[in-house]
Amino acid sequence: MEGIKAGVDSFFRVFVHFIIFVRIAHFMTKSQGGVNNLNLVTFFFSLFWVPILLIITFVPIIRYFSSWPLEFIPLIFFGQIALRSTMVIKEVGKGTISVIVASIAIFLVGSVEEGIVNFIISLL
Repeated sequence: MEGIKAGVDSFFRVFVHFIIFVRIAHFMTKSQGGVNNLNLVTFFFSLFWVPILLIITFVPIIRYFSSWPLEFIPLIFFGQIALRSTMVIKEVGKGTISVIVASIAIFLVGSVEEGIVNFIISLL
């Protein structure tokens, strides 16, 4: 039963972090002159985000040897490429700033979320 709770918890965190990250990155890039919609950005982000986070989440050896900054390096790199291509932004800095702000937001949300989820799990 404990394994099922951990799997549901991991899936929930990956899904929530993905949605928050994409929305913040889209909003930041749109405010800097981006032109495309959220659906297209979500599709392009899902092509690289979901496999990376699922591997990091469900393969314990990777989680043991890595720390959270190492997890965000490929996300920032691929994220700015996805934002620049889908939102039609020429400047590298605009996409990178948007992805870094979204990554910081994910870290903050994850810290708060971890406390809430641990409290809920302790009640079960």
